[in-house]
Amino acid sequence: MSDSDFMTFEQIKQLKARYFRFLDTQDWDALSEVFTKDAVLQWGPEAGQVMEGRDAIIAGLIANLKGAVTCHH
Repeated sequence: MSDSDFMTFEQIKQLKARYFRFLDTQDWDALSEVFTKDAVLQWGPEAGQVMEGRDAIIAGLIANLKGAVTCHH
């Protein structure tokens, strides 16, 4: 693995860790910074379970998870 590959791999790991930390702590503002404005999130296997755009993703996650207890590790 090259140094460049290692750095890319490490950046992906850190992004994923931030995503799950902010999701589990329900820090919606910080979580929104994990996504690009044009991000797409496939929530489930159905065609209608797609959220398009950062604002729609955060709104959808809040609607589905607000008050829930999650623990990713």
